[in-house]
Amino acid sequence: MSEHAESEKGVRSYQEGDYATALLEFRQLGEQGLASAQDDFGVMYAKGAGETQGYARAHMWFNIAVSSGEGLCKGGTRGCEEDER
Repeated sequence: MSEHAESEKGVRSYQEGDYATALLEFRQLGEQGLASAQDDFGVMYAKGAGETQGYARAHMWFNIAVSSGEGLCKGGTRGCEEDER
């Protein structure tokens, strides 16, 4: 299963405003080492989406994503993918 397929439920939940489900999905996948989920989890902390806004926690997850191979933060939840093409 591709990274994108694995995190699709979290992305869909985020886009629908179901932040509780998105947080759960991104946390679980992030803790398993999925870099894109780590980045998305950081974005949710940065925006305060479903979680108390916390820039330090967001920064931590962005750093974890970078160390897992995500490169620079892409803006989470596939927000900037079109710009990369």
